[in-house]
Amino acid sequence: MSEKSSDILADTSVWIEFFKQHSATGDALEALILEKAVWTCGIVLFELVQGVRAEKEKTQILTTVSHLKYAEMSKTLWQKAGDLSPHSGKRGWRFPIPTFSSPQSPLNTTFPSSPSTSTSRRYRE
Repeated sequence: MSEKSSDILADTSVWIEFFKQHSATGDALEALILEKAVWTCGIVLFELVQGVRAEKEKTQILTTVSHLKYAEMSKTLWQKAGDLSPHSGKRGWRFPIPTFSSPQSPLNTTFPSSPSTSTSRRYRE
């Protein structure tokens, strides 16, 4: 990617592709990680760790995400997300829970910043 991308919060489904071999989605995420444009959050971390089949996978996941910027939603933002969800559903809009903690979420007026310290090491068996 030649231009600086906006920061993103990668959904769990994107991370699953990242850890597969020969995945265009995984390659795109890796490029964003190298640009230091990827954030993670508690629910994505939970879902990734919940799905591991072996301790080696868990170690690789935790090592990879430990170098990313991390955002956690406050109790107030979780409540706002809950309040917004039924209203959006009535309009036919469906949002996965991580959407509410993304930098682009309408619930976030400011987004915490923390330094990213390393580059990606892609898991390959």
